[in-house]
Amino acid sequence: MKDPFNRELRSLRISVTPHCNLKCFYCHKEGYRNSNSRYMTPEEIGEIVRAFLEYGIRKIKISGGEPLLREDLVDILENI
Repeated sequence: MKDPFNRELRSLRISVTPHCNLKCFYCHKEGYRNSNSRYMTPEEIGEIVRAFLEYGIRKIKISGGEPLLREDLVDILENI
């Protein structure tokens, strides 16, 4: 898989939550819109990761706001 500049894409970044409890001054709360948004389930995240593995992705980056705020983070990691 390649980006618009013809560079190989080897990593996938998954934002598992927009929520964060740290209030860092430099954070712009990327993508945060609605606290009532539905989260992807661990199974859905696992399906997405497996699909991207078929395209050559080899590194998964878990991000968000603060991923540790997800009570099911261990389940997410087990599904990847």
